[in-house]
Formats: sequence, structure tokens, C-alpha cells
Amino acid sequence: DGKISVTDIGHKLAKGEIEFADFMLEALLKFQYPNPYESGFLDWNTKPFINSLRLIKTVNQKCNEKGLKAKGISRLEFGIFALSMKTYNLVEKTADDILSFREQYEAISDDEIKDEFVKDFINSYLSGFKNPVDNVKEYTDNMIRYLRLTRYIYIRGKYSNTYIDLEPRRSTEIDAILEADKGIAKEFSEKEWRDYMGTYATYVLPFETVEK
Repeated sequence: DGKISVTDIGHKLAKGEIEFADFMLEALLKFQYPNPYESGFLDWNTKPFINSLRLIKTVNQKCNEKGLKAKGISRLEFGIFALSMKTYNLVEKTADDILSFREQYEAISDDEIKDEFVKDFINSYLSGFKNPVDNVKEYTDNMIRYLRLTRYIYIRGKYSNTYIDLEPRRSTEIDAILEADKGIAKEFSEKEWRDYMGTYATYVLPFETVEK
């Protein structure tokens, strides 16, 4: 009806009852594609934040198995692979794609050739997306700002050699979430989705249950 109302979370933030970082963590844990308020994601089935955490963990595990340094995924890899992962069951394949891309990318010493390789790869790998080369950078920069607020990731390195890794001091919490939540989107009506996203503590953290 055109009215704007403050949600339960909004009231709690305004009163200082919850920290912004707590709100952001819960919002990202709950957010999914598809959802009733965004069109164009009907062929998606993912909770992007949860599956990004799972992707980083899987890449690190594969690096350990291969005797490589486990360092998370680079900003570039995050933009190409994590943000385009449409379904929860693509984590394993996407991790393999990242390591294959990384091997090819790191084998190129000439910066100009590297840049051309990246552009060609993005246009090919993300051929179904609009303006993929520009959007990879734009969406990556914005998303990392939000992810850092959750305190579940930390940034390795700096400038062009930046990697996004799991926060080791939160490993027990992260593992509990990944075990309890497979990153599969749920069905909601518009009202159910609005209430779910706008009400604090509707996502039950597995380590905050009575049993745990």
C-alpha cells in the first residue's frame, strides 16, 4: 500500500540492542536465490554466503591434498566463481574450476597477457551474465565489504595480491553452520520472506541451541 515501516531488526538496531555486524551476519546467512522479491533467479538454488564459505573451505582442502598452500580464494577468483555459483551442488566443481584457473593465471608472467587472459576467461566463463568483466570487480568490492562485517572471513595480503580466507578463530562456528545448513534455498511467500528477513533471530545458529 506504499507505506514504509520499520522492521523488528530495524527497531533493535535503532535501540542499540544488536550490533550492525550481528545483523549483517544473520541477513547474509538467511539470504537466498530465488526469493519472492527478486525476479530473474528462478534457475538458482543457493544461499550465496553459506555456499561461499563452503567454497573457500573446499578450495583450501583441495590445496592441502595437492600439497599447495591453502590461502583462501583471491578477490578475482571470488568475483568470477563465488558470485556466479547458481546452485549449492556446484561447490565441488567450482572449487576445481578455481584451481584450474589459478594454475593457468599464475603461469603467465607478462602482465598484459595476464590481463587479456582474465578478460577472455571472464567473458567465456560468465557468458550468460551481463557486462561480466565490469560487474566482477564492482560486485566483488561491494560484497567483500559486507562479508568482512560478519567476522567470518579475513583478508590475506593486499592490493593486487588479496585473498579471502575463513577466519580461523571462527572455524568451529563456521564448521557447525556448514554441517547444519546445506545452502539450499527454501520456499517462502512474500509475507513469510518479509517476516523472516525482517525479524531478528529467525535464523537459528546451530551452536546457540539448547543442546549445543
